[in-house]
Amino acid sequence: MKKNILFKLLIGMIAVFLLSSAMRAYQVNDGDMATNQPPITEPVQTESAEQITETDTASPIETMPAPVNTMAETEIVPAESTENPENTVEATVESSKSPTVAAATAIPASPGTLPLVNPLTGQSISNPDYLTYPPVLIPISRYPDGNRPSAGLSQAPWVFEMYANTGESRPIALFYGSLPETTKAMEPYVGAMSGALLGLESLRKQYQALLLTTGNPQYVEDAGILNNEKWFGLAGDEKYPDIPVAHIQNYLEKWKKRLVIPDIEGLTIPFSIGVVKEGKHGQSLFMRYASFNQILWQFDAKDGLYHRSQNSSSNPEIVEDVDILNDRPIAVQNLIVLFASHTLVGTEGNFTVNFNYVEKNPAIIFRDGIMYQVYWTTKSEAYERETERMRPIRFIDEAGNAFPLKPGQSWVHIISTGNPYYETSTALGNEVSQGTGFWKIPYISVKPEEKEIALSENKELVEILQVTK
Repeated sequence: MKKNILFKLLIGMIAVFLLSSAMRAYQVNDGDMATNQPPITEPVQTESAEQITETDTASPIETMPAPVNTMAETEIVPAESTENPENTVEATVESSKSPTVAAATAIPASPGTLPLVNPLTGQSISNPDYLTYPPVLIPISRYPDGNRPSAGLSQAPWVFEMYANTGESRPIALFYGSLPETTKAMEPYVGAMSGALLGLESLRKQYQALLLTTGNPQYVEDAGILNNEKWFGLAGDEKYPDIPVAHIQNYLEKWKKRLVIPDIEGLTIPFSIGVVKEGKHGQSLFMRYASFNQILWQFDAKDGLYHRSQNSSSNPEIVEDVDILNDRPIAVQNLIVLFASHTLVGTEGNFTVNFNYVEKNPAIIFRDGIMYQVYWTTKSEAYERETERMRPIRFIDEAGNAFPLKPGQSWVHIISTGNPYYETSTALGNEVSQGTGFWKIPYISVKPEEKEIALSENKELVEILQVTK
């Protein structure tokens, strides 16, 4: 009996010992398993390979090489200087008297406020998320006359007006930070659209923008064009279509995944409120491209804007230009003339314009009723070398200091280096008269046959070019 009891106790002690050993072994193994698990970390959002490498057969994605300033323009054409390179016209007749204007210090945009400020206008925006989408360029057709009034131009932060051909000029609207809205019972749209011009690809690169066009001329396609989407209207066969803002948003969503997010620091240009420094009277600018394409900009002291008027093929009278989306006049805070290198290409009389890696070329800026003779540059500096990105066009003074724009919208006329500009006795006059503040620029094409037309239609040019030789 006692032996049986002792035997059962021994068996029980052995069982307890084995169970205890097994539990210790399990705890060790479980600890090892926990130790070998990868740590739990917060997921990091990165661009997928699809976002980086996705391509489009009709419109390749731009890859940006590190900027090297080997393409810098060597010609420097001060506004007051005289030059006569091939395919350009000799330079400027200027006013001899400047108004007395108190100087002011430029106020660059504060980095701390950038999320709520459009870096291309210096003005606040309602939705900062729009700044994460790429800028978009849209050429606008003004001819034939039935394409007017245009839609969206009154709301574009920047508009670049480039010469097309046979007297016609073409505004290219740049939208960033917002898209057009309408005050009418209609869906907002931009139009009438047109095709790209030679040189527009060079401008597009400066903003790393998306380009929306209709069909482009074959010679433009052959020259190379990137980040381009084509729109032929809802029916798919329109020559000068309007594009609904909803479709622009769809394109931006698509290309936001393909392109790098815009760098606010790189896009930011300086702005200032109030008079910048001494300048000349700048009451108006008369841009005369042809007898049927005459544009008059007039400063209105009440709103501080330059208002645009234009004639047409069917109406020789210059009338106020309005936006059909809101019936507002086309008016801007900054009216700019960019003197850029125009080069004839091919045998058909086409020409291209270069905007990339320009060291220093003349420019004219009208703001607050004053005209300033400054310079523009896109040269490669520390930012370009460090980020391998381009920056928009910047403006500088004679000493190389940044020249600020007035907060608001900017309209830029692109003309050839050396194209004359001068003051006249009246806003639409031909008689040269210094100190009036009524400025005139007769556009002189680099195409020889069109240059002769400009000389015949602007009689004062013959004497001016003789004086400046």
